[in-house]
Amino acid sequence: QNARAFDCLGGVYQKKNAYALSEDHFRRALALQPDLVEAQAHLAALFKTTGKLSEALEAFEAAIKLKGDHGALHNDRANVLVALGRRSEAMQAFKRAIDLNPKEQAITSSLLFMLGKAGIETPEA
Repeated sequence: QNARAFDCLGGVYQKKNAYALSEDHFRRALALQPDLVEAQAHLAALFKTTGKLSEALEAFEAAIKLKGDHGALHNDRANVLVALGRRSEAMQAFKRAIDLNPKEQAITSSLLFMLGKAGIETPEA
């Protein structure tokens, strides 16, 4: 059996809003290949999409353990932390994401959005 195939099928099911099947396939991929960071990140994103924020955070942290130098994972983790109301931790995660990808506009935009929601003034671009 091929872990990447299960991961791909999980993505197909997620696009069809078949979330239970999607989760099952991501988990099957990880059972076959626990270090498949893509499947771990996809599972995390699925949890975020379905509002399972604690599970999403746990899954993003597991993905970061596998590939800690991936700025997008830190950004996604930061966004989940914001949704959980854990702004201080989110700020640290955003900073890590920016350190890893200083030119990535999406990360900077996420950080500025969080600061704006918190009522913190930001410098004009």
